Amino acid sequence: MQEKIVGANVLDIYAGTGCLSLESLSRGARQATLVEKDETALILIKKNFFDTQLLSQYTLIKGSSPAALDSLKGPYDLIFADPPYKKTISNEEAIIISELLSFDGIFVYEHRSSYNPAEHLGSMKVVERRKYGESTVSYFELMENL
Repeated sequence: MQEKIVGANVLDIYAGTGCLSLESLSRGARQATLVEKDETALILIKKNFFDTQLLSQYTLIKGSSPAALDSLKGPYDLIFADPPYKKTISNEEAIIISELLSFDGIFVYEHRSSYNPAEHLGSMKVVERRKYGESTVSYFELMENL
C-alpha cells in the first residue's frame, strides 16, 4: 500500500476526524480531498490540519455522499470510505466512486465485519479483505485492471 500512497491524490469520504487523509499525507500523498457533513467533525478536521501544518494539501467539502461526490473531478489514486457503523455504500455511491478512481487506484472500504459487501461494487472488484475484530477493510480495484 505504501507505494500507492506516495504522490497520490486522495479522496476521504465520511472523513470523520480526517485521520486517514492526515496519515496518507504524512506518508507522501500529494493532496487530499475530504468529504464530511457533521459540523463537529468539520471543526476537528480543520484543527487537525492546522495543527499538522498541512493546510495547503487538503480540500474540505461539507456535504454528504453521494451528493457531494457528484461535484468532484477525479481521478483519485486512493479513495477511503469509512461510513458510520451501520451505514453501507450504496450502488449509486459505488458507481460514482468507480468513475472517480484512477486506472490503477485503490478503493479502501471499512465496514462492520458482520456486513460482507458484494464482490463487485460499481465497476470495481474486491482484491483483498482484512478483518480487525468488529471491523473489516475491503480493498477494491477497477475490474479492467484485473
